[in-house]
Amino acid sequence: MSRQVFDGVDVRLSAYSYLVSLLPDRIVDDLGLDVRLADRAVASYTTARRDGGSTGLLVERDEGRPPRPRSVS
Repeated sequence: MSRQVFDGVDVRLSAYSYLVSLLPDRIVDDLGLDVRLADRAVASYTTARRDGGSTGLLVERDEGRPPRPRSVS
């Protein structure tokens, strides 16, 4: 299930993806669930306009490390 969450922005987000990402492994194991979550190299990307130009903030993940933000143009 997904829905448009930002007025005027044609992007749909899953209503449950964030909640599932928080589900502890122990609960999955205790309930015997067959749930496989996949990490992505890009955690998020936010577009922005700066000084009349397009830019954005890209948050990447290195395996085994916390996400790291960097500015992109």
